[in-house]
Amino acid sequence: MSEMALTADHVIVMGRGRLLRDQSMASFIADSGAERVRVRSPEAGTLRELLVREGASIHEAGEPGTTFEVEGLASEDIGTAARRAGVTLYELAPMTGSLEEAYMALTQDAVEFRAKEAA
Repeated sequence: MSEMALTADHVIVMGRGRLLRDQSMASFIADSGAERVRVRSPEAGTLRELLVREGASIHEAGEPGTTFEVEGLASEDIGTAARRAGVTLYELAPMTGSLEEAYMALTQDAVEFRAKEAA
């Protein structure tokens, strides 16, 4: 799907005989879910607590203790909060979703057959 995301500029998604989406590739991926921001800091614990108070969701990612992903705040808001608190940032990178993630999120309820959960 990554090759399709690079070459196609429009996407049409069908599920169970219905049109689920007909829009530009960029819009389809952007509409697929919450954006995340990758953050790396030597003061990750302090920054994590600060961002949670600001309403963000934190997801562990990358190097334990220094790197995490933030959902619910834009990179500008994270950078501003870090500056106000005097927290050093090594990385602040907005992350975009993939075509595969967007497709799976859209079609999760439109599949005809689904694997059963293991007991």
